[in-house]
Amino acid sequence: MNRYEQRKAAALQNPRVMAGYHEMDAEIALLQTLDEARRSLHVTQEQLAERMGKQRTVIARLLSSPDANPTLDTFTEMLRALGLKAEITLRPAAPDEAPIEAKFVPSA
Repeated sequence: MNRYEQRKAAALQNPRVMAGYHEMDAEIALLQTLDEARRSLHVTQEQLAERMGKQRTVIARLLSSPDANPTLDTFTEMLRALGLKAEITLRPAAPDEAPIEAKFVPSA
């Protein structure tokens, strides 16, 4: 384990830091997955913005900014604009498991 991983593991021992980390990690995972789907579907940021009725800079910031804080409505808008459906399965989690796992499954 390198120094970064050691420091991260130590910081995550604090329950408040752990909660914030998991919240941020979940948002980033969802956004990265939606961006992966967008690219896989050959949709540009400009096309996505147009479909959502937004400016391209808004989409670019949303997909690349470390301060992005998307709402559920924003995720829903993006899914509709990409013609995608998200399926959510709730199950018990292991203590060290992130609360959200996201993956894009392209149609065959």
